[in-house]
Amino acid sequence: MDFAQIYNESRVRLTELARGLDPDRLATIVADCPAWTVQDTVAHVTGIAADVLEGIPASGSDRSAEQVKSRRDKTITEVCDEWSELGPKLEDLLAKVGKNLALVVMDLWTHEQDVRGAVGMKGVRDGDGLELTLKSAIGVGPRLDAVGLPPIALTIPGAPKVFTLGTMGEPAIDLTGDRYEL
Repeated sequence: MDFAQIYNESRVRLTELARGLDPDRLATIVADCPAWTVQDTVAHVTGIAADVLEGIPASGSDRSAEQVKSRRDKTITEVCDEWSELGPKLEDLLAKVGKNLALVVMDLWTHEQDVRGAVGMKGVRDGDGLELTLKSAIGVGPRLDAVGLPPIALTIPGAPKVFTLGTMGEPAIDLTGDRYEL
């Protein structure tokens, strides 16, 4: 999987989208990130790029809040310009150590879908970004097991099998949907 390419494609799509939104749409609350607007979400992914390149651990709610807060007084053009400068540098790093930063790529791809949903645009329903995000679901099983929770079954119509996340008994939840929604 080409992590740099996935990141680049998502960054370019989201930057172009954000630059084209009027102030009201930039102020739209993102349902999957209810404390953030569309502009805040773009500020967050820009902040992640800055943090990774500066060697600052980029995870945790406090760090995410700081990424947004530090860009709150900037226009979307200024935020996108910053990201357009940082993005290629991060993509060069991803080309070298991609798998080690897979969560950064997945976070961006997911937030792109969050923003698209907030402004009423169809998400990117295929491609390597989706595949990377689906593969990450495997990591949920051991986390459920670690805290003693029952499995989750994922059913994708037309898929050859049901995917079960976790091993502690029978699934307590059965989710059915297409690959993108799951």
